[in-house]
This record gives sequence, structure tokens and C-alpha cells, in this order.
Amino acid sequence: MANKPRPAKDFAKEMINSMEPSMTWNGAEDPAVWQKAAREKLAALVGMDRFEPCPLNVQVEYERPFGGNTETRFTFESEAGWVVPCVSLTPKTAPKGVMICLQGHSTGMHNSLGIKLYEGDEKAEAGDRGFALQAAERGYIAVAVEQRAFGECGGTPRPDCYHAAMLSLMAGRTLIGQRVWDVKRVIEVMKTFFGYQDLPFYCMGNSGGGTATVYAAALLPELDGAMPSCSVCTWKRSIAYTYHCACNYVPGIARYFDMGDIAALIAPRPYVQVNGKEDDIFLIDGALDAYAVAERFYTALGAKENCAFVQGDEGHRFYAALAWPVFEDIVSRD
Repeated sequence: MANKPRPAKDFAKEMINSMEPSMTWNGAEDPAVWQKAAREKLAALVGMDRFEPCPLNVQVEYERPFGGNTETRFTFESEAGWVVPCVSLTPKTAPKGVMICLQGHSTGMHNSLGIKLYEGDEKAEAGDRGFALQAAERGYIAVAVEQRAFGECGGTPRPDCYHAAMLSLMAGRTLIGQRVWDVKRVIEVMKTFFGYQDLPFYCMGNSGGGTATVYAAALLPELDGAMPSCSVCTWKRSIAYTYHCACNYVPGIARYFDMGDIAALIAPRPYVQVNGKEDDIFLIDGALDAYAVAERFYTALGAKENCAFVQGDEGHRFYAALAWPVFEDIVSRD
């Protein structure tokens, strides 16, 4: 009697779980050589060579007071035909830096500002997800960026990245790569149009925003540090463990990297990884394993003090009271 076929998803899951990424740093290779080769490979996997720069075409829509800050709504063109909406909050005091804020799967970037526009936004804003407002209150210029397939960029009022992610793959791109490109271009906007070229630039986000954060920081040397939340975890204990949105998937990536390897590409710049003890889609043991890979590389560079792991006691959310003091302590010493 023939063996009963296994479900395709189980067979693929077993393949992912048994893979040993070929480009994990082996501890002997020169760290700088490894980072260069690994960054080039990661850029190719996410399709960073698929973009053509175009004029930024920045349009400021309005400027007004917002909670003791100045709120500026603007758009720019990240590639020909693609317009990215953003809102920045500028404190009245001298800014510490620019914090790019990437909201995860929700109705849009307005949740980063603590603004409710749609039914269900109360849930999207809960769990300290209003981190653009938090950043501004702490003295950073906070820039909330609408990510592709979310909010005004294709997801209003219900986030649904599946179709956009699949079409991107057909075009030889990934949705992650496109989101990283938009981060790269918003840095250009803030430096060249708004004149903040002398400030450090950081990136943060929760869930899907945290995933974009870690990829962006790994691939963009323009970023001076990163704070991804509830997103960095081994494939085995996250993406291969349970159902995830299509924007998390990069073809072939498990052959070369696990997520701790991607985080290692941020070194020696400040890196604060935030995870929840009870997160049921990015499991805490896998999060700790991924962090250990990054920490090992930071240690090899003599920069162990530039990375930290923050664990909250609850689930899939940001932990502002725990994470911000750690991040600010690291960047103040950097």
C-alpha cells in the first residue's frame, strides 16, 4: 500500500525547518567581508535592483499644530507613478533625530499617530502602537509612512496585502523590497527637502512594521539604528509555524538566511529587538534564538552594548515603557 501523501503545507514546513542557511556567519569569516556579501545577497532576494530613482516630487499638503508638535502632511514619489503619503510630527525643542515609524497590519499610518479613523481602530491603536506620537513626545521628528498595501496605499479600510504581494512576485519583486525602497526614499526627502541631513535616522515598527524595519536597517546604511517589535524570530517559530500575511515571504530566503542573520546586518549600529512573551505568531523561544544570532555577531564586532532584547509579558504588541528607555540609553552612548 502506498504511503498517504502529506499535505503540501506540511512538507514545505518540514523543508524550511530542516534547512541550514548557507550564509549564516560561521564565526571565522571576516565580519566586514561577510556583511558585504550577505547584504548584497539579501538585496538581490528582495529585489532592490528593480527600482529606478525618479524626482521626489514632494508635495506638502498642510502644516498645523498637533499635541504640542507641528504636524506636516506630505507626499512624495518613491518611483515613477508611486506616491507615498506621510505625516511628520516635529517637536518644538531641538530634535534628537528622525524616527521613521512603520505601522503594521492595520487600517494605516494614522494609528501610529493615535488617530482613529475606521471601525476597529481602537484595537489597532491599542498595545502602545501609537509610537509616532511617543517618538515626538521624546524629542524625535517622527515620520509616519504609509506602507504599500496598507491604509491609503491599498489597504483601506481593511488591510489585505495578499494580492499586492503575489503581483509583486510575478513582477520579480517583493512587497518587503518595495517597502524598504520607500524607507530609503523618505530618508532622502527628510534630508534634501526638509533639511535634516545632520540628524541621525532611526526606524521602528510593530508586527509587519517591525519586519519592514529590520529589513530596512539591514539593507540601508543610511539608518543609524532600529527598534523592531514582535517581528524578529526564527522562521521555524514564526513564518513556518503558523499562517502569516503574504508580505512576509521572500522567495528562497530560507536557503541563505534566518532572521537573526538579517538582524546581524544592522551591526554595529544600535539594535533593540522587542518581543512579547505570549506572542502566538512570533514565539518567544524563536525570538530569543534569532536575537542570539545577532548578539553573537555584535559581540564579534566589539559592539555588544549596542544591541538589546526587550521582553514584554503580554502578546503581539509594542512595549513602550520597557523599550524606549533601552533604545535611548543605547543611542545616547553610540
